[in-house]
Amino acid sequence: MVSLSLFGPGRPGLAARKLPWLAALVVVLGAVVLSVGWLVWQTTAPGRSLRALSAAERHLVYERTMDDLRTLCGPQHPEALREHCRELATLVAAMEECGPDCEAVIRPILTPVPTR
Repeated sequence: MVSLSLFGPGRPGLAARKLPWLAALVVVLGAVVLSVGWLVWQTTAPGRSLRALSAAERHLVYERTMDDLRTLCGPQHPEALREHCRELATLVAAMEECGPDCEAVIRPILTPVPTR
């Protein structure tokens, strides 16, 4: 009896031809997942650092940062300090200690100024 094959002798079947694409897809998806995980890890690092501090240390950081914000970043702060003030305000905004007084200090710093 003669066996007829669509692929002929020695040619791989359909499943064998799809395997390299499947492996490449798994590798690409794995790389994407690792990249996203790394980005999340990097962007949440400041919050993890603050949570790792004891309550007394975190309170001290909060008080010093608020002093800097009040001293350096008031309504008439120099343009050269704008980015530094934004970083300080972003840091203190993530802290548990930031209440209404803190929000009043950081709101003008973090709120974009209208251009018109």
